[in-house]
Amino acid sequence: MGLASEDVSVRRSAAWSLFEPAADATVALADALIDPEVRIPAQRALEQIGTEAAAAAPQVTALLEHEDFFVHLGATYELKEIGAPAMEGLREALRDESPHVAYITGKAAVEIGPPAKVLVAELVANLARDKISTTYGHVDGAELAINALGPDAAAVAPRILELYNSGRRPRMTASYISMLTDIGPAARDAIAEHVASDTLDDTQKDELQNLLDALK
Repeated sequence: MGLASEDVSVRRSAAWSLFEPAADATVALADALIDPEVRIPAQRALEQIGTEAAAAAPQVTALLEHEDFFVHLGATYELKEIGAPAMEGLREALRDESPHVAYITGKAAVEIGPPAKVLVAELVANLARDKISTTYGHVDGAELAINALGPDAAAVAPRILELYNSGRRPRMTASYISMLTDIGPAARDAIAEHVASDTLDDTQKDELQNLLDALK
């Protein structure tokens, strides 16, 4: 097969030729990921194959540790296209502090749907990390995912409220309120419990009370 050729140009051409969806090419393409000369076209081909390339998820996930940012960014795109079968790989991707990776993972959660609740939890947890972007990527990825899942993301409401209450990033207050609004009435119990606590200042309590009333 061309991917096993000793000629680099032949191997590269073979990888590109498999760009069209072809699940039966997945094993060969996955094996080609260790070859630096054909890795990128092999990655792109797996991305195009999508869900049917699920068998390659372990090899793609391994690329998340690659020192080249574009290689592990590409791996995140491939895991996104594989979808639900690559859930563990997508969770692994979120260990990276890159806002681009967080945004791609958020989009993956949108496409996967309710089974991606675990990704939403990781996206929200990442908002507490010190070295994250407050304007792009991390916040946008979490908002995208929560907006798509709505009430199915209710489990993260208490964590969002903790972040809201921390006051560490005032510019993100509107984003937290937006996430809770997208969860909808399913977030009411968590909000009511928070309003009843003595951890809020008057402004925060009024804001959350207004949200609670709006979610009836």
